Amino acid sequence: MDVVGAARALASDARALAPETERERRLPASLVEAMADAGLFRLCVPADVGGVEASAAELVACCEEMARGDGAPAWCIATNGTSGLLAAFFPEEAAREVLGDPRSIAGGVVAPRGRAVAVDGGYRVTGRWPFASGCRHSDWLLGGCVVEDGGEVRMLPNGMPDATLMMARADEVVIHDTWHVAGLRGTGSHDIEMADVFVPSSRAASLFTDRPRATGPLFAFPLFGLLALCIGGVALGIARGALDDLADLAAAKRPLGSTRTLAERAVAQAETAQAEAALRSARAFLYEAIGEAWEAAVAGGEISIAHRTSLRLAATHATTHVPSEPLCTKTSGITGWISALPNARPGLGSSLRTSAIISTRSSSSTPQILRNAASSRFASSSRLSIIAFMAGSKRSRSFNWSARHSFRLRAQTPVGEKVCSTASTASTSATGAPSFSATSAISPVT
Repeated sequence: MDVVGAARALASDARALAPETERERRLPASLVEAMADAGLFRLCVPADVGGVEASAAELVACCEEMARGDGAPAWCIATNGTSGLLAAFFPEEAAREVLGDPRSIAGGVVAPRGRAVAVDGGYRVTGRWPFASGCRHSDWLLGGCVVEDGGEVRMLPNGMPDATLMMARADEVVIHDTWHVAGLRGTGSHDIEMADVFVPSSRAASLFTDRPRATGPLFAFPLFGLLALCIGGVALGIARGALDDLADLAAAKRPLGSTRTLAERAVAQAETAQAEAALRSARAFLYEAIGEAWEAAVAGGEISIAHRTSLRLAATHATTHVPSEPLCTKTSGITGWISALPNARPGLGSSLRTSAIISTRSSSSTPQILRNAASSRFASSSRLSIIAFMAGSKRSRSFNWSARHSFRLRAQTPVGEKVCSTASTASTSATGAPSFSATSAISPVT
């Protein structure tokens, strides 16, 4: 199945539908169906249950190609596609129940903002999760949870709570209309909520303690890492689409008082060339890192901490070093902010604004990731143990906390509440949900 070619072909449809996508704050049904039929929501689903089980490079390329047409459906490939990775952790029967139908789509939020109480045969899940991209077209929705078992929070050997993902039918989940934003409106990244929903143990998986049932090289990549790579691909595709739009605009636009088109002006040429170089450089780095990690996964069934760090660094670079909004809008002028071109998406500025949102919204672009990369380069043993744990490495058993920084993992944190550091032991929040605090030198490299 040529999924990259399918994404490239559908990008033109996505571009034509972009005004509707933006207006309705969700992907049009016709586009969702076409994407589902092309396998674009099943790129991480194991082949033995009818999934595509694409390579990591194909996964990222699908996001990139779709984003040239519109960023919103590309973002949904990233989030819905990587949600399908859970099928690799479920027993085969449960995996077929969830994603056996070729048009079945999984989505949700990995962040452990929910609480799951262990009961006979499964869990009772309660929680609310923001940023559930693609939730309105998903058949199944997952939420990350901390688990209470016999009145005690289930902990890892290193003293952290074991974050577990719970998959429920979409009709058991409430969607709260919260996604009123300036860019990526079509992702429909609303809040989702479960209230005492029963989830059987066959549809629950810990990304820390469980190992995937499927054994292909794709499943050697951590879920967080794959998502970060996909977001890098989305950023690259949006930037390429923006430069395409800029080229069309520059060929026709004559700045006020000038006899030359924008394309004939030296400053515009230089700035466009710089943007082209930045984009190609970021793209080359991303795919090089993916290729090296994939070769390691094929050869040994694992990717090293060094490879994981390189992947996150490349993804961060892709989201922060593609042509920026100030560069292209300065070149195009006010015309770049409006839909002046025939068949244009909702303005060049919309594409660039969306790209900027990706850079600020994605956890793959945080300064902490850059510090992670430097820490591994400097080979600090204490920090490498932290990187190993957060990457889901086998070295996680020897994880040690550093007292330099701290963070708090809190279930059911009310929307808008800031996450902050408090005590170093488990406690109970005002909502009755367990709260956890611990110290950490750096954020995840997963």
